[in-house]
Amino acid sequence: SKPLVPKPPEDAGAYKISLIIFASLSMITLGTLAGMFSEGWSCETALYVTVQIFTTVGYGDFTVTQPLMQAFCAIYALLLLVLGAYAINMVVERLNHKSAQSVAESIRDEAHAMNPIPRGESQPEQTGQEHIATKSAWQRQLEAFAAQYHKLIKATCIAALALLFGTAFYATWERCACSFGVGRVPGCIDTSLEACRASGGIEKTWTQAFYMSVITLTTIGFGDYTPQSRVGRIVAVPWMLCGSIAIGAWLAELQHFFFESGQEQQWQTHADPALQNFYVEVASTEDTGPEELTRAEYRIYKLLQKGVITKAQLDAIDIHFDNVLAGHQPIRRRSR
Repeated sequence: SKPLVPKPPEDAGAYKISLIIFASLSMITLGTLAGMFSEGWSCETALYVTVQIFTTVGYGDFTVTQPLMQAFCAIYALLLLVLGAYAINMVVERLNHKSAQSVAESIRDEAHAMNPIPRGESQPEQTGQEHIATKSAWQRQLEAFAAQYHKLIKATCIAALALLFGTAFYATWERCACSFGVGRVPGCIDTSLEACRASGGIEKTWTQAFYMSVITLTTIGFGDYTPQSRVGRIVAVPWMLCGSIAIGAWLAELQHFFFESGQEQQWQTHADPALQNFYVEVASTEDTGPEELTRAEYRIYKLLQKGVITKAQLDAIDIHFDNVLAGHQPIRRRSR
């Protein structure tokens, strides 16, 4: 017989990621071809503009002028919203899964701490005690933080590298640029840095390059500073794609960090003895209040204690159960 709540396939996450990657590459290819044939852009310019639209950076240094391309961009933007909604749903599912894992790990840690050493067995020898004793309190706290939040640290480093790369590349490669194509600065000479500056070239300082990197990868895209050289626009394509993903991953890990911090404070609040007694009373299904909770009641008690469910939710479930019984539709256990 089929289970009441079927388990999702183990490769469901990989399938969703593969689907998003395939759809994203298809959309980028379609947008690039449309820009080349409708607007007459070169391949790198069309790809550069398409990635701006796809990542919602939207510098505004290139805009569409043909009516057919404008209609295409309107439909294209709506399709991107659908793809974005699917991707956001996958991220939310992942965050919910992480949150559930955090609760489960917390309960397992409590159970492990309560587990006594069986009689006849000695305490296992602990190695490296001398080394641990020499560590200061802040070193132990730092190691504990690194062990608990290594994913956040990794995501932060990757996001910082993406910002640093954009800052260093555009501050050095485009210290002064004459641009090219329809956007080329009239009379600009790019034979040397001095000639570019003297002839009115577009300059970028390190501060301006950092500003542009942050505005770009956070997909704000003011458009006051944009890649100007041919190489700069080619580099901008993978940089905008990978960088915006890195910033998104960092924000997801940051949200998870804030959730865990909030849950930890909530669990400390829920450890109050008065609340513990309240949870026992709510979890108990007997009016007289049994001396010991059953397994089912203890599950409800722990879920209340961890803040996973509330008394209002339990009351709603009880009302639903009463209505099921009133309709003469009892829920029976399946035979094993």
